[in-house]
Order: sequence, then structure tokens, then C-alpha cells
Amino acid sequence: MLSVRALLAPVPHSGAIFAILAALVFACLWLAARRLRFEDAITLALPLGLIASAHGYVYDAVVLIPLFVSVASLRTWTGRLALFGLTPAPYLLLLGDAPVKVWAGAGTVVAGVVFAALQICRDRAEAAPAWSLKLTPDSVPRVSPAT
Repeated sequence: MLSVRALLAPVPHSGAIFAILAALVFACLWLAARRLRFEDAITLALPLGLIASAHGYVYDAVVLIPLFVSVASLRTWTGRLALFGLTPAPYLLLLGDAPVKVWAGAGTVVAGVVFAALQICRDRAEAAPAWSLKLTPDSVPRVSPAT
């Protein structure tokens, strides 16, 4: 699995630690989404949801593609680390039987998602909330009556 839960599997009380870290990931996403455009927020939400999920398969990593495309042109060290973590290279480690290889592969992907999320939040955050998280009658455009 490509998640924080897979990384915490050998740790005692991993279920409780995973629940806390997953809640932290979702809280960070909620805070970041309030400062990003909708497209950027969705680009972050899919991979962050993957690494905070309780169970997933390698083919669920298809949700990493928009994030990979977003960080492909970055020239910073966090952007390059994220790019490596989002390439297919870490998945080769997941093919091995050794727990260390599997842990290293999942850790590389999780680190890539985290670094990419940090880079996008740093580069694309806006001063005011980019979109309203709640719908009110005033936030929805009026529809003209049909004639």
C-alpha cells in the first residue's frame, strides 16, 4: 500500500498513530484548500487522500498523475524530490518480497506527495480564500428565467 498506514505497520499502536496522522493530513488539506484555486486543491486532495487512506492498491496511484504533472517543471529541491517520489521508480521496490524494500517504496511515494503538496501550497497560495467552501444563496450565480 502507498499510505502512511503501510509505513506504520511494524510500529506498536500503529492504528492510533495512523488515525492521528490521517486526521493531520486531512486538516492540512482543509487549510490548504482554502488558499488554493479549486483545480490546485483537487490536485492535492487526490494524492493526500491516497496516503491517508486505510487501504489501497498500487493501481490507486493513478491519482498521483495530476500532481506529477504539476511538479514536473519545478526547479526547486523539494520539487525535484517530489518528482522522484512520483515517478514509477519507487514502485519497482514494491515488487520485492523484502519488507525493507516495500517500506522504502511506500516511504518514497509518501514523501513525494508531501513534498509536492508543500511546494504547491508555497507557490500557488493566494492571500484571500480562492473559493468558498460553503454554498449560500449569494455564492451561486443567478440563473435567468427561461422564456
